[in-house]
Amino acid sequence: MDTRLITPALFSLLFVLLIGGYAAVFILVDIPLVVKVAVGAVALALAATMIYVLNQRRVELRQEDKDDLGKY
Repeated sequence: MDTRLITPALFSLLFVLLIGGYAAVFILVDIPLVVKVAVGAVALALAATMIYVLNQRRVELRQEDKDDLGKY
């Protein structure tokens, strides 16, 4: 595993867990079902977006030149 990917992966995991926990709190609280579904949908969309961004970062790191300091 590329060591440059560890930090983005940990950040993404923490973000997804935080959003999932936030959604779980809303689901457990006694509020209307419409609000629960809306919060769940937003949380799912945020988690999916973070996973997509992590995948894009992984692709960028694989395509990046080994010595990009030579460009400057």
